[in-house]
Order: sequence, then C-alpha cells, then structure tokens
Amino acid sequence: ALYQRYMETEQKKILELHREGAGGVEVCEARAEMIDKILTTILQATLNSQETKSSPLALVATGGYGRGTLNPGSDIDILFLVPRASNKLPKNAQEIIQQVLYPLWDMGFKVGHACRSIAECIEQAKADQQNFTSLLDTRLISGDSELYKEFLIAFEKNCIRKKQDAFFETRSQDLRSRHKKSSYTVFLQEPNVKESCGGLRDFQNILWIARIKTGSSDLKKLFEDRIITSNTLKEIEEAYDFLMRVRNELHYHTGKATDILTLQLQGIVATAFDYPERSILRRTESFMRDYYRHTRHLYNHT
Repeated sequence: ALYQRYMETEQKKILELHREGAGGVEVCEARAEMIDKILTTILQATLNSQETKSSPLALVATGGYGRGTLNPGSDIDILFLVPRASNKLPKNAQEIIQQVLYPLWDMGFKVGHACRSIAECIEQAKADQQNFTSLLDTRLISGDSELYKEFLIAFEKNCIRKKQDAFFETRSQDLRSRHKKSSYTVFLQEPNVKESCGGLRDFQNILWIARIKTGSSDLKKLFEDRIITSNTLKEIEEAYDFLMRVRNELHYHTGKATDILTLQLQGIVATAFDYPERSILRRTESFMRDYYRHTRHLYNHT
C-alpha cells in the first residue's frame, strides 16, 4: 500500500510535467527514477527482513530502462544478476527475487525479468541479438556492485570486442529490413513511432553502433571526437526528444503501449501539444510537418 501511494503520487506529478510541455526525455527519465526508487527500497526492505548484511545479487536495469528512460506504457526490464548458475541459487536468493517481483506485479507494472549468472548472460548475448542489445544498455539499480563490475568486464571482453563485423552486419540488415517495410520513406500516412524510418529504433541503432565502434554511446563524445558535427548532434537530440514526447502522449492517451500514430491519434496529439491552428485538420498538418522533419533527420543520420 505504501509503494502504491508513492507511485500514484509520483505518476500524477510526472503526468502534470508532461501536460505542461516538458520534453519527452525529461518525462521518461522521471519515470525511470521513480521505478529506481521503488526497486531500491523493495530490495533493501527484503534484505532487512532477512537480516542479510549484503545482497547476494545485483539488480540491473536493461534495455530502454537501462538507458534511464521509461515511457508510460513500457515494460520494466530488469536482470537479477547472480554469482552462480541460476538453477543452483540458494533459497534466500530465490526468496529475494520473488519478494522484489510480487510488489511490482501487485502495482500493475509489466515486468520483463531474467535471473542469470555472468556466464549465462554472455551465453545468451552470443546466442541472440536481442539479448545482446538489451545488455548493451544496463545500469546497476541496487545490490552487489562488485558483481555488476565483473559482468561489465566480462561482457566487454567476450561480447563487445569479439565479432564486431558480424554485429554491424546484423544491425545493417535490421535497418534495411525495417526501412523496406516503410518503403524507405518517413512520409507514411500512419507511421510507427518506434519501428518506421526515422523512428526510435533508428536512434537506438546509432547508440549501439557508437558503443561498439567507439566504446561510448554518448552522442556528445561523437561530436567531441569530430565524428559528427554540432548540427548533426542537435538534430539527433531534438528528434529523439520529440519522438519520446509523442510516444509519451500516445501511451497516456490510450492507456497502453501504443506506437502507431493513426490519423485519429495525430489530431489528438496535435491538440494535446497546443498547436495553435483553429481547425483540427490544420493542427494535424502542422504537427505532422514537425514529425516528418524530425524523423527525416534521424533517418538520414542513421
């Protein structure tokens, strides 16, 4: 009940922040921070109830949540990083995992979770590209920091430094496949904010390729290293923030993880974003001009 009250209070504040016109990234970071606090206190309360001096696991954020952003309808992706094979966990570690997950489910969160040792993480990353990219974006939320550091070292050595050409080829194939479905254009009547040309997936590809190629997914470092220009940096960051704000509005309005910007939803988003034109048709046209401009920038830079 305590977590539920906290969550409801914070979510109202975050929604108000969105309604006041805050950037998409700012709102998503506020949501991720809220979940961080909930998870940290749940884990600590669980450890205290067991009178355990140290955590036998590391609670790690992965995927979009690992990047420190969370749209209103997005899943919470977490990894319980454990020091031994997941099928050989001691009873207290199993109980900790259950006591972290149950309150999240009770509060209505959609949780994507895995429990793995470092060796199992490496194995899964090598076997599946989606697992690999998910583990490219991780953050320690709480728990055993030394275990998490060991994971980062092992992941860098066994996954990032090896088979880079194969990774680039897979990313290139992913881009071509998705772009082909969109007929290689951003000018779709009802685009997918995440998957279409110039969508959020294109932005993520930029981060992943930069991470593998340069060791950092910080776009500002790409500018400092003269890989991209200041104008390119500005266009990418503005496009990403705009798309995240659009996705936030879609999730808030529909109450679920909606990514298709239908004709009806275009008018709703344009009105929510206070486009000044009197008729909904003109507001929609103005909004979609901005949408196409930002997605074109992302598409071209990707």
